[in-house]
Amino acid sequence: MHDYEPGLSAAVVASRLKQSVKLLRDAERSAVLWFAELKRRRLHRELGYPDLRTFAEKELGFSAAKTYQFIRLADALESLPKLRESVATGALTWTKARTVAAVATPETERGWIEAAERSTSRELEQEVRERRRVPLAEHQPALLTSPAAAPSAPPTSRTLSFTLSAEQHAQALGLLERLRKSGRGESREELLLAAFAALAEGACTRVQNGVPYQLVVYRCEQCGVGRLTDGSRAPDALVEQARCDGRVHEGARPNRSTIPPSRRRQVLARDGHRCQSPGCESTRFLEVHHRVPRSRGGSNATENLVTLCASCHRFHHEHPQAASLLPRAG
Repeated sequence: MHDYEPGLSAAVVASRLKQSVKLLRDAERSAVLWFAELKRRRLHRELGYPDLRTFAEKELGFSAAKTYQFIRLADALESLPKLRESVATGALTWTKARTVAAVATPETERGWIEAAERSTSRELEQEVRERRRVPLAEHQPALLTSPAAAPSAPPTSRTLSFTLSAEQHAQALGLLERLRKSGRGESREELLLAAFAALAEGACTRVQNGVPYQLVVYRCEQCGVGRLTDGSRAPDALVEQARCDGRVHEGARPNRSTIPPSRRRQVLARDGHRCQSPGCESTRFLEVHHRVPRSRGGSNATENLVTLCASCHRFHHEHPQAASLLPRAG
């Protein structure tokens, strides 16, 4: 790559500009593939970030719109293998691949790739706009079919699938797009749970003072292994999460909270009833986390407690090294 030099001839300036544009397109293509790899394997969690949006903002300097574009294309590359191959080989630029991803399905991706290869970016965008006026085909895949589990997925993962009509599928995609553009970076599963929670809370006629749900974990006092009600083993992080903020039942003794209710209310109020994990700010499924674990002498003092949503709480027990990301106690 040539460094910029003023005063060169028109032919040289045009030649070097074309070379720079080609390098820029190659860099964008590589960035998309690396981003998709990081998203697919959820590597941002190993790097200390509970969600991809925060990683993109802090480490890549992405805006919410740029993160949305990369997440959308990464999702498409996961479900459209021919499109992924075209991007990897350089047959399609990042711009064209992004346009194709907006409309292609596994059944139509080959046709869209061929159209992209013979068209300019502007012509391709015009064709996509025209095609979007046509009703969606009934054979399009359901929106919420769970992707293949990542290698690090816990053995307690479960699949919940939905079959949507073409109209429902279009509506769901539109809602997801609005959420992404507004900066929401949670997974589809987390967004689905938040939607269910909003509906459940909206249907209630009384204010709920207790926790919004209960998850029962049986823990063996001898070996420390936890199990769920269906008999499957609970991940160690889930057991620690329950011990951090939960209600303990031991034989005939009355149930007791690991954190006194008054102290828990104090911490939630201090944190504005909002998750304190950077980039999250969720107001649902809130739990209280010990900065210094109780197993290492951490107390229930307010300065050692912080409000996290259930998802971020689990993350911080899976990746304790990420504690430095949490804001200091107020």
